[in-house]
Amino acid sequence: MPLTGLDWLEYYGKHKVYHPGIDFNWSYGWKDYGQDVVSARAGHIEYVSPAPTWKNNNNGGLGWFVIIIHADGNYTRYAHLKEPADGIKVAKYVKEGELIGYLGNSGTNSPHLHFEVFNRDMAIKQAKHWRKWCYYPSGKSKQYVQSYYLDPWVWLSKQEIIPEWARDSWEKAMKLGLAPKDPNAEIDMLEFQKILKNLKIIGSVDKMPAYRAMVVIDKLSDLF
Repeated sequence: MPLTGLDWLEYYGKHKVYHPGIDFNWSYGWKDYGQDVVSARAGHIEYVSPAPTWKNNNNGGLGWFVIIIHADGNYTRYAHLKEPADGIKVAKYVKEGELIGYLGNSGTNSPHLHFEVFNRDMAIKQAKHWRKWCYYPSGKSKQYVQSYYLDPWVWLSKQEIIPEWARDSWEKAMKLGLAPKDPNAEIDMLEFQKILKNLKIIGSVDKMPAYRAMVVIDKLSDLF
């Protein structure tokens, strides 16, 4: 799938925005409409948008989209989908390269994939936005966009799993048996959740979705 549209931080006058992501397949017409869209890395589904309609302004122009939270604490958004793939729902674990949807033109005219990577602070803004998870930084400065969004090309090139902000907490979690010694090893999130509940770190399973376990690891440093 070629990059033919807007690149990261490229200014788009129509929307008055420093583009927070990258566009794949823009201007290639309908040849690749319906092509598979896969997860850039392993993670858990954080959000699946409702169907785009005129009532919700096509989800703020993003159309159908899926958001995934990854082990490094960052999030990826896959927008303008034709539709999400069957079985894609919140908290589902997806492997790198796993099908999550199909390339479409929902919320836009030309079929393409709009791909973003953003940090935890932007995730909080997205979740609290009046149109949930549909925030878009129109009118904001380039510096603002850079403070919340990551260059997707750089992010995709990095192999490190545990981010700087979580390393100390990860080491403490290892001593408690809450995390594997190998930071690249996959975690049994449901089992991890049960351990946290038993330690009374969380009140109940309902209050602590398994896919937020990585965020809890970061908070462990406040408890010991």
